This record gives sequence, C-alpha cells and structure tokens, in this order.
Amino acid sequence: MIWLVIGIIAILALFGLYGCQGKDSNKGAGITADKGATQTLKNISAQESNDPIQLRKADPNFIILDIRTPQEFADGHIEGAINLDFYASNFKERLNTLDKSKTYMMYCRSGNRSGKALGMMKDQNFTEVYNMTGGIGSWAQKGLPVVK
Repeated sequence: MIWLVIGIIAILALFGLYGCQGKDSNKGAGITADKGATQTLKNISAQESNDPIQLRKADPNFIILDIRTPQEFADGHIEGAINLDFYASNFKERLNTLDKSKTYMMYCRSGNRSGKALGMMKDQNFTEVYNMTGGIGSWAQKGLPVVK
C-alpha cells in the first residue's frame, strides 16, 4: 500500500515538473500566453528564414520587419520589409500597434536588437514571430537577395 502511495506521488510530481517545462524556454517556442493562447516565438537562421520569406511574400498576413535605423534600411534590406526603428523613442509603442494575429519575420543587423524585440513581442502577446539570428549580415553572407 505504501508503494502505491509513493508511486502516485512520484507520478504527480513528474506531471507537475513536466507541466512547467517550455513556458520560459530561451528559444521562445510554444510559450503559453496568459490568456490561454499559444505563442510561437522562435529564433531561426538566415537560411531557415529564406523559405518562408519566399513562399509567403505575397501573403498579407506575413510581415517582414527590419528593426534597424532608417539609414541602415536604406543601405539594403530584404524585399518587402517594413522598417521600424528599434532605437526610436516610441519603438515599443509602435510595436504594440501592430496586428498581433499576423505572422512576423524580424531581423536587425546582427540579431541583437531583434532578439530583444522578440522578448517585447512575447510580452505584448504576439501570436507568431520569427527572429532571424545573425541578422541581415548573416543573410547577405549566405548570398541571399538584398534590395536598396
């Protein structure tokens, strides 16, 4: 009888620990939002970013965000990208005005700013966001297209 009780306690403990995993993942994948909705927030490489960008570039629900400065954007960006300057004093507020139900592919120069913005978008309950690690530098290094 004692072994049965210990077994039940062990199983409940495992379920309790398992239920907490993934909520604070450093990659942000499959995070459960406070309102019960599921968020998909992922870091992906420039190479991995190319397929969804090419396949969904005509999809109005797929937005490419370049969060570099306007000068950096003018020097070259991914075709169809929208510029939203991370260093602008109202960046967080402007980010919060975006449609949270759309899918976002985001990048900066090296991945630092976009990594921080990914956390902001998590806090603002965006549904699906992909952060291009390595930024446009990695994108260009792979020989992927840039427009001016």
